[in-house]
Amino acid sequence: MFFQINNGDIAFGHVFETDYSQGICLPPGCYNLYTFADCNITENWVGNTIVIGDFSYTLDGVDASVDFYLGEGSCNESNLSGCMDSTAFNFNPTANFDDGSCSYSIDGCTDPNACNWDTEATQEDGTCFFPIEIYFDCFGNCLSDADQDGQCDEIDFDDGLDLVEQDLLESNLILMVDVFGKVHKKHNNGSILFYIYDNGKVVKRFRQVRP
Repeated sequence: MFFQINNGDIAFGHVFETDYSQGICLPPGCYNLYTFADCNITENWVGNTIVIGDFSYTLDGVDASVDFYLGEGSCNESNLSGCMDSTAFNFNPTANFDDGSCSYSIDGCTDPNACNWDTEATQEDGTCFFPIEIYFDCFGNCLSDADQDGQCDEIDFDDGLDLVEQDLLESNLILMVDVFGKVHKKHNNGSILFYIYDNGKVVKRFRQVRP
């Protein structure tokens, strides 16, 4: 006879004694026993009885598979399957039947520059995401906003820092006019002017240069 437990985790081959005993320690849990005759049997099958702990099963043929439970519980309980290896990341302390799901790596974002960097992740899963612009943090807030007006310094044109709005870099200024339509050639400190660009965009600017 040949028999194995849990897909070969424990296996014994060519057991031919009338009475066979093997000492082995199994923790409480659900197991599967598979056994078969490893030679041709031509006469009537007389059966064999296998006893493991309190579990006893008499084979009714030369090939059989049966689940059995050691300890208190049942293999039919839905919450018994899981990873039983305490060294695995997904170890399930309530599991009493190892379903082969043990994982020794954690999927996640492994880039420390990403907004969702997972310090425990060991396997990159492609979920990393970053700020939409280099001057934003992960929550869409400005990293630098000198006048606290909600516009980042990199695109704030009226904070007195002489920074140019990025989306106007490819446009040419045509006119600077005040609220009365008067054309100005110079934007004096403390005044509001409307900048008219050749792409049709009109931008109101307030110039205040801090000392």
